[in-house]
Order: sequence, then C-alpha cells, then structure tokens
Amino acid sequence: MDMDIHVGHARAGQPLRFAQVVHSTGFTLVEMVGTLAIAAILVTAVIPMGTRTVANNRLASSVNAFIGALNLARSEAIQRTRRTVICPSSDGRTCLASGHWHRGWITFVDHDRDRQHDAGEPLLRQHGPLTGIHIVSSRWRRSVTFRSDGATYGSNATFTACSHTAAAPPLTVILSNPGRARIVRGSSPKPPSICRGLAP
Repeated sequence: MDMDIHVGHARAGQPLRFAQVVHSTGFTLVEMVGTLAIAAILVTAVIPMGTRTVANNRLASSVNAFIGALNLARSEAIQRTRRTVICPSSDGRTCLASGHWHRGWITFVDHDRDRQHDAGEPLLRQHGPLTGIHIVSSRWRRSVTFRSDGATYGSNATFTACSHTAAAPPLTVILSNPGRARIVRGSSPKPPSICRGLAP
C-alpha cells in the first residue's frame, strides 16, 4: 500500500492539518492470466519429475534389498561352510515354482541340498512382496544356491527389475558365477521384453 502525506498550510495559531491519500494497488486481468499460465507450466513440469523420483527410489530400494539377500546368502554359506539358497516365496516359508521374485523371497541353509526350505533348516531372511515392481530372472531361474566357497552353481544369473509404470528405467542385477552381484541401469524407461505383459 502506497501512502502519500500532504501537509496543508495553516494560519498562525492553528494546528497543521494532515491529509492522507491512499493509493491501493492490485492485479490487472492480464497480469492474473499471465500468472496462472506460468503456474500451470510449473505444475506440468514438476509433477512428472516427482513421479519419476518416487518410481526411481522405489525401484532402487527393492533392488538393494534383493542384493542384500544375495550377499547374505553368500556370506552365510562361507561362514557356515554349508550350502545356502535364496528362492522366490510368497508365504515366507516355501519356495515358489516360478521365477517371479517380486512376490517375495527367502534365504535359508539347505542342509539336505534339495533347494527347498524344510523343517529344521535355518531361515536366514525373508522378504515380502514388492509393490509396483517386477523382478524376473533369466531362464526363469527359481533359486540360487551358494556353495561353501561363496560361488554359485551354473552360469551367471540375470535379474531384471521393472517398474509397473514407465517412469523409471529398469535395473538389472547380474550375479556372477563367483557369487558377486552388480547393478546395471537400463538406458530406456521402456520395459524390456522380459517384463512386458506381466500383470501388476
């Protein structure tokens, strides 16, 4: 608010009189339309960015949890000099007969070497189903077994993690035969063929 103060002339013996003139300022219609247009542009730019950030964080968190389970299985196999197994599991007790790792997984000591979690075999870790994420393995591998030296059986295993939306590029976990896991980030947000057609 702008305020102009004018001092009036007074005769001798009379007090000075002050006259206040108040000028109010506001938005014109053109200014308001321009402001709304700028706000709309900012909103359309910020919302997709926020969506991508959330999707990327969720995908990274899921993959880190999965790699943590692989590392645990390997270290326990070495420490216990026993075979350990990690497999998909939806109930936290038994292995699934599929390569859908996003349904959850369990890590356990496989005393009888049947790649199934049986009564009396230590359950090292379990993880529940993932939300908004798919993790599928190459050749639909249904388990990974670590030997007492930390190596795995068979060839390298590849696990691809995809977001249900196209907001986040897929992440791939490559498990080498010596038992080391590493992450490779996809260059395109488009889900690879292994993830297409999977129900959320």
